Amino acid sequence: MKTKSIKVFKNSEKFFIFRSKENNKYKVFKIAHKNPNKLMQEVKLLKKLINSSKILNKKIPKIFKHGLIKKGMHAKKGYYVIDYVKGFTFTEIIKKNLCTYGLLNKIHNYTFQNFLQILREKRKKNTLNTSLNIKKLIFIELEKIKKKDILRRIYDQKKIKVDDLEYYNLTYYLNIILNSKAFKKIYKNNFYLSNIGHWNFHGGNIIYPNINKNIKTFYLIDPDATWKINDPFFSIARYVYTYLHDTIENKKYYIVSKFFNNLKSVKHTFKTKIIWSSIIKKKYENNFSEFFTFKDKKKLNLLNENEKFRLKICILLCLLRGINSNFEKRIQIIDDKGVKFKNDSIYIFLTLLKFLKTFTNEIKKK
Repeated sequence: MKTKSIKVFKNSEKFFIFRSKENNKYKVFKIAHKNPNKLMQEVKLLKKLINSSKILNKKIPKIFKHGLIKKGMHAKKGYYVIDYVKGFTFTEIIKKNLCTYGLLNKIHNYTFQNFLQILREKRKKNTLNTSLNIKKLIFIELEKIKKKDILRRIYDQKKIKVDDLEYYNLTYYLNIILNSKAFKKIYKNNFYLSNIGHWNFHGGNIIYPNINKNIKTFYLIDPDATWKINDPFFSIARYVYTYLHDTIENKKYYIVSKFFNNLKSVKHTFKTKIIWSSIIKKKYENNFSEFFTFKDKKKLNLLNENEKFRLKICILLCLLRGINSNFEKRIQIIDDKGVKFKNDSIYIFLTLLKFLKTFTNEIKKK
């Protein structure tokens, strides 16, 4: 595999992603540093999505080739090559402040409605030969959290104070949600679960070639092939997760607490602070806050009651997965007193508690 004058997009422990010219055409190469089988699963999923959806058939860039690299420093690593889409991701449009509030709202509105069309598309119902269900998926992530020492110490507390409000622990809220009439009715017999889905409509995976000319044209990359089964609304939950994902990825937050330096106190009190610029913060919040506060429900009101509940369950699952995926043992202390720190998994954990309290309060009212 020969390439010319590359532009690197990402080089992490897992993947090396870059753009290069081949036959006078720019293409994107994705190489898996570790497990080649996972990348091949991603290729299979991309092909399934293209074949199963008329909308995604036009939204996913063309796959040119895939397989194992035979020679060189990347020998025996899995790779695939897709068409290069020139443009900006939804995340870049916000972070780089590339458009007005009004245009961003239009982009968000159209994109969200298009995602709903994808999920509501009539497709052939596949037989699910699995013992997994949405409840088991939640408990799988929960068990992972309990095995991580730092997180377990927070998990074990009966009550926690976050941003001057008191919260119960995860178990308290999950018992209410998973034993609710709505949950038992909606997820009975795995009716809404599927083994085909993109599962990853995160803002960094949505590319717009030209937002000033046509906001309706966008492309989707990087599906999450680790899910064998899930509710299709998980894909939109990942879109909703964009604000939180971008905040931790860019370290635009910090937490204040005596949790680590007060050896006597048994009370856990945390304060969180987002440090995006006011303009960027407002753009993120204008588009995503309603999914966590359930106020000003412009997008949620596009869903029926069944879909609203499913999306909230998927946001819950998405946050649990986010805690585990972003887990780091290190606590980054950023002041001399040892009370101001950064830790991605703890920040998501605290965000999850806020979400669960709002979700369970809504359940209790019905």
